[in-house]
Amino acid sequence: MMIRAELTVRRLLFQVYLNRRKARLAGADLSFLNLSRLNLRGVNLSATNLTRADLSRANLRRAILEGANLTGAILHGADLTDARLVRADVTLAQLADAKSLKGAIMPDGTRHD
Repeated sequence: MMIRAELTVRRLLFQVYLNRRKARLAGADLSFLNLSRLNLRGVNLSATNLTRADLSRANLRRAILEGANLTGAILHGADLTDARLVRADVTLAQLADAKSLKGAIMPDGTRHD
């Protein structure tokens, strides 16, 4: 129970950090983290390791995910409107679980309608 409380506090502090400044997490290792429901709007996550991260219901509008490793990441209900996913390591099946891809630049460089 103590570990769960500690993770909740860390998650809360991370959200406060993101809210206070336009965070640049490019190249960070965020693998296996629970980032569900976080507001990551416009955050630079280029070349970030998000392997098996839980991004369900996260706000990733206008997030920069160029070259990010999303292998096994959970994107169920994530809002990827206008996100940049160029060269991101992510499957079409993962992207199909997203809430929205409207205007997103896909891994192959094409814009989603």
